[in-house]
Amino acid sequence: MRARVRPFCGFLAACFGLFLSSGGFAQELTKVRLVHVAFSSNQAVAWVAKEAGFFQKQGLDLELIRIGGSSKVVQTMLAGEVGLAHVGASAVIEAAIAGADVVIVSNTVKVPMFRLMANPAVSSISALRGKKVGVTRFGSSTDFLVRWAMVNKWGLTPDRDVPLIQVGGIPELLAAGRAKAIDAAPLSTPDDLRAEAMGWKELADFSTLGLDYMTGTIASTRKYIQSNPDVLRRFMRVFVQGIHKMRTDKEFTLRSLERFMRLNDKDILEAMYKRDILKGFEKAPVPSLAGVQTILDELAVKRPAIKARTPEEFVDARFVKELQSSGYIDGLYK
Repeated sequence: MRARVRPFCGFLAACFGLFLSSGGFAQELTKVRLVHVAFSSNQAVAWVAKEAGFFQKQGLDLELIRIGGSSKVVQTMLAGEVGLAHVGASAVIEAAIAGADVVIVSNTVKVPMFRLMANPAVSSISALRGKKVGVTRFGSSTDFLVRWAMVNKWGLTPDRDVPLIQVGGIPELLAAGRAKAIDAAPLSTPDDLRAEAMGWKELADFSTLGLDYMTGTIASTRKYIQSNPDVLRRFMRVFVQGIHKMRTDKEFTLRSLERFMRLNDKDILEAMYKRDILKGFEKAPVPSLAGVQTILDELAVKRPAIKARTPEEFVDARFVKELQSSGYIDGLYK
């Protein structure tokens, strides 16, 4: 009789194992929707973390959605269609100034990861006088960076000493450079490398100019945070894990970036990894109050009333700071 019972028990155990593996008692995941504006390295953290399985381990089911344009992303958040967004900090701050319920909870890079690239005829910053510098749009990050550097670092007057030309977008900057309609342009990876491939040279690296700036910003609404604080805590735990993965597992990251950006140029991916991730990414992505102040100062030029606003009004850093103060982030790198 015992000889028959043992095979039967083994059969039951095997069936139970199959039931568990098929999700019979699987943990129910909490749905989280994150919208992003670009297929870039500084917006790939959540993608890499998802491919590594980190969200599932934290009980989250992440849906990544791409919407072009930061203003559209902010509108989508305010409509309650998504809870979190990888979006330009300026768009969040401008919306908040106008009364919108939006707030910055994290950001990965605290300096501008752009280089001013120029054709070989422009050998130095001083040689920019009388030359045409392209920007995507007036009021954009590229426009702000060039104007700030000219006034604060290079002793040039924008538009008078150096005409600024609005061309529409990054692809248009490269096209205008090839057509010799502009002589220089601020570009980030991989487009600065594409400019090098057509013979352009670096005139300046904006990341070394001492400007506090924010890219790779994660934003939400105070309403969503109030209703879902545990989701925010778990999300930020995964987010810093994703940053750690990107900084410490190069091969996995390059394969993941290749899929995320639909980019199979190994040289560009390698350069992007060294410059944007190893050099640019912060281990603890606490929102930069100095970076917020940079944006407020920029906006206050045309709207003096903004000078009375403080950076703390636009930031909710508690979730990252909890991970930082608990030693969790340092522990990842030990």
